[in-house]
Amino acid sequence: MPDPGRPFQSILFEQPGGAAQAEQSQQPSCFPDLNLDQALDWMTTGRGEYQLKPFFYTPLSDPGAVKYRHGILRDLENEPTRQTVQEFATQMRRMRETTGAGGPAALPLSAGTLVCGRGGHLLQIGRASCRERV
Repeated sequence: MPDPGRPFQSILFEQPGGAAQAEQSQQPSCFPDLNLDQALDWMTTGRGEYQLKPFFYTPLSDPGAVKYRHGILRDLENEPTRQTVQEFATQMRRMRETTGAGGPAALPLSAGTLVCGRGGHLLQIGRASCRERV
């Protein structure tokens, strides 16, 4: 269970550093044999800027990490929550297009602060508070 006193880090990883580990992952050799490479291509079509494939290559061996992801998926089953997350992603994509940023990590701090300030309802979902930063 996430610590409500700690700032929100990631929708995929409860502990800091998980994303950095995933970014170093390579496709497992079994993916083509099981046609998982084709399934992953289909799932990530149109989302290339997010560089999602390495996250599917990274196995979760910690039961707490699996429980965290299941909690996120349960949260996303709630229609208002899912709509808020989708709207946030749409706004971030528009902001990257407007600012010319190369990808999610390339946003300037001022752009991230703007989204943070305008999407206060989303921040409640992420158990984070950007009010101090805005």
